[in-house]
Amino acid sequence: MKNGHGFAIPYAVWLILLGAWFLIAPGSVSHLLKWVIVIAIVLMALPPLVQGLRNRDDRFALSRGLGLLVAALVVLVLFRPLLSFVPLMLGILLVLYGINAIAGARARKQYVNVSVAPSIAYGVLVTLVGIVLMFNPFGAILLTLRIVGGVMLVMGICEVLDGMRGRRA
Repeated sequence: MKNGHGFAIPYAVWLILLGAWFLIAPGSVSHLLKWVIVIAIVLMALPPLVQGLRNRDDRFALSRGLGLLVAALVVLVLFRPLLSFVPLMLGILLVLYGINAIAGARARKQYVNVSVAPSIAYGVLVTLVGIVLMFNPFGAILLTLRIVGGVMLVMGICEVLDGMRGRRA
């Protein structure tokens, strides 16, 4: 626990479970995401609305609450078009993560006889997946979610292996 390996296994399990869900039911992932965002925005709108209705002089609070309700409606209606930007953003994040994994492979090497090749290969794989997602030749959000799920599974398995390697040391 004191060297940071105590959270590796729960994090890996979380990644594996989320990755499996993304692979098996990507439609439910996007549907749930839409409703979570809409409900969060509506919940953010409630306090200003209540404050604005209680204090009639506070027009700013009322307009802020109504603006948030309009934003929730916009997200509800335009979720699919807005979702088309997700592959680009995920691609950028995965490219940055992969480059970081490649750059940090030598820095994380603890023993002379352990090769950094698996860490570099992992970083290259994540970077390539990020590049594919950025250009998204498939054009399908569900396929993008499946790809992200597969990457999350690989990341989770790598975290488990790293966690087990760290416990032996």
